[in-house]
Amino acid sequence: MDCCDLASSCDFFNSSAEMPHRVEFLKGKYCRGDFCECARYIIHYAYGKEKVPRNLSPDDLCMNHRRYINGAQKSNLPSGLVPQMANSCRL
Repeated sequence: MDCCDLASSCDFFNSSAEMPHRVEFLKGKYCRGDFCECARYIIHYAYGKEKVPRNLSPDDLCMNHRRYINGAQKSNLPSGLVPQMANSCRL
């Protein structure tokens, strides 16, 4: 199984959490699975690593969609990422 190319420097992936079962679930789903759907991954490529909030969970994409993505320089996002987000998030 592929792992996200940002995992080695990701605060979420490398943190010890208060809710280990939830964190392991999220790591499996996003870090070792569909990392192109990860809020941290998307913000990293849209704005740069320094703009990823330390406490942002990988599944916070829909809650933060307007705040982070609408103003993004979409040319920085990996190919096909923006249409995927539009289909998966309700605004």
